[in-house]
Parts: sequence; C-alpha cells; structure tokens
Amino acid sequence: MLLMNYIIYIPIWRTIIEKSLRRNKINPDIKNYHITQKIILLLLLPSISFLILTVLFYAYIEETTNDSIFINISGQQRMLSQQMLSLTQMVNAGQKEDQIELQIAINNFESSLQILERGGTISKDHHLPPASGETKIKINVVNEHWS
Repeated sequence: MLLMNYIIYIPIWRTIIEKSLRRNKINPDIKNYHITQKIILLLLLPSISFLILTVLFYAYIEETTNDSIFINISGQQRMLSQQMLSLTQMVNAGQKEDQIELQIAINNFESSLQILERGGTISKDHHLPPASGETKIKINVVNEHWS
C-alpha cells in the first residue's frame, strides 16, 4: 500500500515543482546545474578525502621513521650485552685473546647508549634525535646500572 502511495505522489510532486519553476521563471538549466553540482561534489569528496588521508599517512610515516632506527639500536644493545656476557665468561675462564673483543663490545655498547640518550648520526642518511619522555628515563636507569 505504501509503495502505491509513493508511486502516485511522484508525478504529483513533479508537476508541482515544474509549475513552481515556471511561475518563478527559473531556467530549467539551473535545475540541471544543481544536479551537476551534486555529481561534481560526489566525485570531489572521495578525491579530497584520499588526498587528506595520503597527507596524514605520509606524516605518520615521517614521524615513525626514527622509531625504526631507535629499535634497531636497542636490538643492537641487547645483542652486545649478551656478547659481553659470553666474552666476560671466556676471559674469566682464561681465554685472554677474547679480552680485545670484549673491549670492542664495551665501546660499541657505550657509544650506542650515548646515541640513544643524546641523539646523533648513525650513518649518512640516518640521524637520531635525543630521547625524550619515558624513553629518556629508562635510558637513564640503564646508564645508572652501567656506570
């Protein structure tokens, strides 16, 4: 029943709108122009949304670039701490030739710790900013244990 009422009202509303347009002397092209504007708007909205999302994604990637470098150096710290432990045990067991490797591992650990804390250049393309916030607090704890 509702569908039948809807079908009956469509022609009635169409005639009312057409009479109103004629009475107000509005050009029928304007009616089409509004539809054209709506179509253009519907096509522009996804494009603009895509551009905004692309800019936001690029900003996020730029913001997290240093995170990967920081995680890489942190992983290197973990590897160096394990290497220092095994080299210390070897030196204590009497293998004095491992003492040079132990000193190299200690120097690498200290320099990496300074880069994590104060920032610095890792390679030609990568520069790490100084640590801040909670990360700096945790690095200071490591420094206290290391000293």
